[in-house]
Amino acid sequence: MKSSKLLSIAAALVLCCCTAVGCADSSSDSTSKNESSSSQSSKADSSEKDSSAADSSNNQDASQPDSSQAVKPNEIGYNVETSKRLYDGLKEKYGKSGYKLAMKSTANMSSEIYLNVKDGKVSNTNKNPYSNKTMVYTGGEISYVFDHTSKTYTEEKVTDGKKKSLNSDLLFGFTGDFIKATIDEKNNVINEYYKIKADVTGNEGVICFCFSGSNGNFVQITVQYDGQEFPILFGVEQITDCDESSISNALEIYKDYKKQ
Repeated sequence: MKSSKLLSIAAALVLCCCTAVGCADSSSDSTSKNESSSSQSSKADSSEKDSSAADSSNNQDASQPDSSQAVKPNEIGYNVETSKRLYDGLKEKYGKSGYKLAMKSTANMSSEIYLNVKDGKVSNTNKNPYSNKTMVYTGGEISYVFDHTSKTYTEEKVTDGKKKSLNSDLLFGFTGDFIKATIDEKNNVINEYYKIKADVTGNEGVICFCFSGSNGNFVQITVQYDGQEFPILFGVEQITDCDESSISNALEIYKDYKKQ
């Protein structure tokens, strides 16, 4: 039963496969010394154990220092007890105005993912060596999946539009209460853990947002549901304002595609 529930977000994001790598290694002494927790949840611990640092070399100008040079951890001075949550900064900037998120899955299929979300509407493109599809939901009872390889599209019935929208919103749709923050000094990554809203996804779990300790850039997301052996990982390449045209003009953009 749990396995079927775990497919909810994957189906919503049209993702085929993800890997078992996360944001931080909680086994290091440096991390345990910098941990603040509002709930010593075993779910957060499980997610943290299966995590490793994200590559902070992305389109947000994150620096990638020479491995031969010593890197000073947590250059931004983040305090797990008192600092403003970096995730709250994302909500303030993109929560109402919408966002475009470019990501990569480090799974074998090396998926490129482009997620546009605004006002409950979503466009999600997933490109990998085996598939190239875009899912579009503009509200109502139908979502569309466009196959760019076959130049065809399918219509999928939506029985709960609100849940469809929330499940498709990777950043804000199902993120619940704050659990804890940690600093992985070895990999210079700040991790913020939040509960997953089970009433949205159908299963409890933990979502972790990872930020560079050098400049605070948003670098990675891991999602781990209860009973799931490994977390789902999304490496963040870039986050910008929503490209609304990719949602509102989808039917016009793909007007030559044939309905299946």
